[in-house]
Amino acid sequence: MSTNSSSPNAAPHMKSPIDVSYINERSMIVVGALFPTLSIIFVCLRFYVRQKQKAKILADDLLLLPALAIIIGMGIAFIIGARGHGLGDTKGLPAGAPPELEFTFLTPQIILTEKVQFICQLMSVICIGCIKLSVVMFYRRIFVTHNKSWFSWASSIICGVIVAWTIAFFFVFLFYCGTHIEKEWSTVVEIIEYCPNALNDQIAIGVSDAIVDIAILLIPIPMILKLHLDTARKIMVMSIFLLGGFAVAASIVRMAIFIQVVVVGFTPALDGDKDISLILFWTMVESGTAIVAACLPTMKVLTHNINLENFLRSIKSTFSLPSRGSQASVSKASSSRSHVNGGSSIEYITRPEKNSKVESCAMHDMESFDFSRSDESAIQVQKTFRQESIEV
Repeated sequence: MSTNSSSPNAAPHMKSPIDVSYINERSMIVVGALFPTLSIIFVCLRFYVRQKQKAKILADDLLLLPALAIIIGMGIAFIIGARGHGLGDTKGLPAGAPPELEFTFLTPQIILTEKVQFICQLMSVICIGCIKLSVVMFYRRIFVTHNKSWFSWASSIICGVIVAWTIAFFFVFLFYCGTHIEKEWSTVVEIIEYCPNALNDQIAIGVSDAIVDIAILLIPIPMILKLHLDTARKIMVMSIFLLGGFAVAASIVRMAIFIQVVVVGFTPALDGDKDISLILFWTMVESGTAIVAACLPTMKVLTHNINLENFLRSIKSTFSLPSRGSQASVSKASSSRSHVNGGSSIEYITRPEKNSKVESCAMHDMESFDFSRSDESAIQVQKTFRQESIEV
């Protein structure tokens, strides 16, 4: 497959100040096929886990379906663009042409590249927005025990920001050139005339995307640090929720590329066709990595053969323990006893020592804790009960 469709008589293109050495037709086809395929596999596995464990399908799951459909659509656009010698290709000027002709030079391949850019930018905004919302809704599924908690308020605000971000940038890119949408796939001169904020809009979405990603990545950390777990266990739990760092890294790379493009500006030295492909390359990497990272915590549960519904419920119960404990009457005595009425289903949990062991159970010593074993330090807890008194 050729990576340069320019004719033998075309003038060599000036070297771009931005590294595009890995951008060619083949690399665009690879990312256009690889990340949609990975996304299909991981989203299907996520729903398989839900079905196998009889867990509820909630908003955090459903939001990944439109994201998946969009990534598949982007992949198809990538392959069409590359096969048509648009994406990943350098369209050289005619032999002997002055560099300034770059501003008015237009070919079917350039038009194809710019149309793919237009379509993929619109789709990627919705895709990334859905994935961000899915991750935050997954956090809420675990950590929100009542609507008045700080985490409930903070995560709700982030959800609002994500929705606003998605809607705003969708229309920014839709009306990139005002009502002259067709100018988005025209010459550099016309883009400068009809799309005066093009470069600033690119940098705005790059910077804001990275900032929102970092906020989403950090918000669960205070909740995890509150758990009465040893440092190694906290790091293990935290690592599950920080898997989205791969997507954050991709978004930061994309932001850096946006900044480089803006710094260089519209100049003959800028290989605009390759730079469009470079931005789209990292847009696909970010989108595909984000959807895979959003599914990885579920895969962690799958590899340990743990019931997902119970796992999520147990984590959530950890954060509601203090409110339950405050309803019990506690007094000191030489021995412990509890009186429990009602219900018939019985679970065993280790006696709490300042809640630390209860929280260890809630976060699950997944491989070694035996919930079917009862010993002298165990107490029976009915699933439906009225606790009259606990004496310690």
